[in-house]
Amino acid sequence: YDFIADSICYNVIGDNEVEVTYKGPQYYSGRYYQGDVVVPATVEHDGIVYQVTQLGMYAFTNSNDLTSVTMPEGLKTIKKYSLSNCKLVTHYDIPASVTLIEGGAFNGSGLERINVDSANDCYCDVDGVLFNKQMTSILLHPVNRDSTYIIPDGVTTIGDYAFYNNYKLIWVGIPEGVTAI
Repeated sequence: YDFIADSICYNVIGDNEVEVTYKGPQYYSGRYYQGDVVVPATVEHDGIVYQVTQLGMYAFTNSNDLTSVTMPEGLKTIKKYSLSNCKLVTHYDIPASVTLIEGGAFNGSGLERINVDSANDCYCDVDGVLFNKQMTSILLHPVNRDSTYIIPDGVTTIGDYAFYNNYKLIWVGIPEGVTAI
């Protein structure tokens, strides 16, 4: 990490942009984060105000004592595995500003639902299940949900890791229009 502010580690990724990252030389040290973490929209370091625009790869991975992450408006990207293996977190609220959620971002978490701000132009949720805004791709069925699920008509793609580690899920109804898994 480049610096720490209010117990959150950051890497500088642009002139005035930072990403939240993990503490230490390897991602498994993400155990550093615990409790309720509120990611600020901006952070100041050495007299420079930075916009927090992404959750970096592995940022919160394996944070076994993490109970929630509040994401700020202005966040653009949720990188691969950034919120993986956070077993105590039951939901995430995705701000309207998020334009990219990489596959596997939530792998191994104890999620019951994803909530997407209705003003988001790229993503939406239907009863806590994550889709692209056009509802043509299912991106995440949270692990702590129903034992059966019917993918809505109109979905043509099942995204990477969409049903990863869904140990409660015993049956999925796939509509005829699905052409890619």
